[in-house]
Amino acid sequence: MRRFTAIILTAGLATGLLAGCGGELQRFCLARALRPGVRFLLCDEITAMLDLVTRARIWNCLMEEAKKRGLGLLVVSHDEKLLGKVCTRVVEL
Repeated sequence: MRRFTAIILTAGLATGLLAGCGGELQRFCLARALRPGVRFLLCDEITAMLDLVTRARIWNCLMEEAKKRGLGLLVVSHDEKLLGKVCTRVVEL
């Protein structure tokens, strides 16, 4: 539980979690997805509707957590710049 709490705080996910707005709900879903025991994440436009600072914070936290835990990430995005930074391989459809 400590690790889960640390993830939430590091990514700035705790602020206004219960406010119910789209961005907060999206961040809460990400925090829930990072619970212990998860091995793979499908990241389908997970930060598309968020401001740039929040996007960077979430992706930095997610990449750090993926590296620490050996998480597999399948990232779906229209943002080629993001894909270039977070993916080891890109497949265009």
